[in-house]
Amino acid sequence: MSRIGSLKASDVETPHGSVRVSSRYRNDKKCYRLRLYGPMQAVQWMLPKRAISAQPDGMARDEISHPNQPVTTVAALEQFRCELVTRWEDRLELGADDPALVQLHAKGIAIQASAPTTFGALIAQFLVMHRGQVRDGTLKGYKVRLERWKKWIPASTLLTGLSPDMIRIGMQRMNDTMKPMSVNSFFRALKVCLNYGVSSGFMKEAPHRGVKPLKAIKAETKWWSPMEVTKVLAAAETDEREPDDALLIFALALHLGLRRGEVDRMQWQDLTLDGGEPVACVRSTDEGMTKSGKTRFIPISDELQAILLRHRLTTGFVVRGAREKRGRWIYRYEAQKLFQRVTKAAGVTKIRFHDMRHTFASFMLGKGVPVFKVARWLGHADSRITEQVYAHLLTYDPDINVLKLGRVPEEPAEGESEAIQPT
Repeated sequence: MSRIGSLKASDVETPHGSVRVSSRYRNDKKCYRLRLYGPMQAVQWMLPKRAISAQPDGMARDEISHPNQPVTTVAALEQFRCELVTRWEDRLELGADDPALVQLHAKGIAIQASAPTTFGALIAQFLVMHRGQVRDGTLKGYKVRLERWKKWIPASTLLTGLSPDMIRIGMQRMNDTMKPMSVNSFFRALKVCLNYGVSSGFMKEAPHRGVKPLKAIKAETKWWSPMEVTKVLAAAETDEREPDDALLIFALALHLGLRRGEVDRMQWQDLTLDGGEPVACVRSTDEGMTKSGKTRFIPISDELQAILLRHRLTTGFVVRGAREKRGRWIYRYEAQKLFQRVTKAAGVTKIRFHDMRHTFASFMLGKGVPVFKVARWLGHADSRITEQVYAHLLTYDPDINVLKLGRVPEEPAEGESEAIQPT
């Protein structure tokens, strides 16, 4: 067979630096092989069963073939590479407990599992060590943002060479194509990673100290009016493609203030609909966690109860959907397309899916529901978070009317003391 395509090169971080992994097609063997190129100790760490020789410049080059069968397609080669990368990441997490190091010591090869010395190696170890410690979505966000930083701060940059100016220049360049708020989210991810490096003893000082976020104007929170909510629910119920799911999605989001993932994972077993006190239980499952990781209970209104009773099933997901989960997390319904289709048909103000959660909170607070109750239903760990997010709804307080500056003060009655004057 002839060669068809090649594998896009990628970098793999090790405790001893970055190794470039690319592909090579062997015409004599009629198959693909993975090619490794990087510092000798790094390549040796990746291939502990081999004796790796260094070139005069200290770099090393080697190739890997599949141990069981020849790789004849790029797709099979990519799968083979993914398997190896997963294995290397697991070893990186083990550190000094890596059993593969025993083989190196037995051969007399002096190589130790050392602390990361480069920016890329620090990111790799940070992501590995935080696997299982934070939510999958949070870890994915860290990975996406930290990988982008490598565009402005090369992965080979020594940790001792990181400086505040490098970070400032990176933020300025990001700001050419991003809004300041987005740049600041990338900066926050970098700070978390660098703080990990300092707390772990890999760095003496945090290079981001003294670097300030970009000045940004926070986008104004939007929500629907009661009339718009009525239009949206009507449009959802008459949706031409998925009327049942559409109505349930919008009803759960607007009446319970659920996040998109929480709507997707809600099951009929989580809803207590019979009796005079219907309640929804929002909990973590094997498919995903709540943002706080805690279970919360939200009372179900009469309107939502009526909708749910019309569509109730014995078990299973409330939103049935037509999509299956493949690989990384995919919602079982096309959330964005469905949301845009229904809101366009309703002719309401353009908002985000998450703003339906703001609509729920705005209605509750606007009707005088105590902040601590709304915070508990939204799943906020502290009611102060709710106060900060919805401060625009809590600006007026009738107690201000005790101030009567325009009136002539009355003489105090006999036996009454005068009010203490402010100093």
